[in-house]
Amino acid sequence: IVRVEGRMDAESCGEFDTACGKALSDGAVIIVADLASLGYISSAGIGVFARMARDLQDTGGEIVLVSVHGLVRDVFVLTQVITLFRVFDSPEAALAGLT
Repeated sequence: IVRVEGRMDAESCGEFDTACGKALSDGAVIIVADLASLGYISSAGIGVFARMARDLQDTGGEIVLVSVHGLVRDVFVLTQVITLFRVFDSPEAALAGLT
């Protein structure tokens, strides 16, 4: 589970990318991105999620989103990037749905 907090923009995207890279190098195949504490996402953030989804699909993995709400959900829906992901209400629901 990778928790994303605060803002995800051009300045902070690298932190998410690094956290996902570490999870993958530790053997993860599925990344659960918990967005409960994410209040803002820019186009740069959306781009990182889209790239990560494509990269993981190419290797048989997946990134799923949990707790997508408010403005962040609106941005994912408006850009239609949300269609790249399975979306769950909570990390527990995601883990139960992935087993």
